Formats: sequence, C-alpha cells, structure tokens
Amino acid sequence: MRLDEKVQEKPTPEGSSLLLHEAVLVLFFFFFFFYPILCAFVAWKIGHPLARVVFLPALGRIVSQPFSIHPTDPGTREGINVGTTRE
Repeated sequence: MRLDEKVQEKPTPEGSSLLLHEAVLVLFFFFFFFYPILCAFVAWKIGHPLARVVFLPALGRIVSQPFSIHPTDPGTREGINVGTTRE
C-alpha cells in the first residue's frame, strides 16, 4: 500500500471538542491577559494621558503585589509603614 492510498482518519467528536476547548482557552488568554498589556504598552509609548494615570499604575500594582513580603513595603495592600510612629 502506498502512502497516498492510506485512508484518512476522520476526527472523532471528542477530538474536535477538545480542539474547540483549546481554541477558547487561547482566545481567553489573548483577550484578557495579553491584549490589555499590549494596549497599555502602546498607550504608554504614544504618550496617551490615560497610560500615566490608569494603565501603568495598575500594572505596577499587579506586578509588585506577589513580591511584597515585608510589611513596610509600599507595595503592600495597606500601603502604610507598620510599626513606625508619626511625629
């Protein structure tokens, strides 16, 4: 039997359903994670005023949150210096 005479297998319904789920996950990731970051970067590069006011501070908070370990770190949710007194 030659290679071009082989019977092509039809995709099963389960296989096509799996491809649909993967496509939905890729689109979800693109539109909710990659696309907003790309828009913020482009807005920052062209000097849009919203980039300085909204996009970049929010992105900075999102990026700095997981790395805020010390309670006096300004990146913490409270944003205050714990254990210090005002004079």
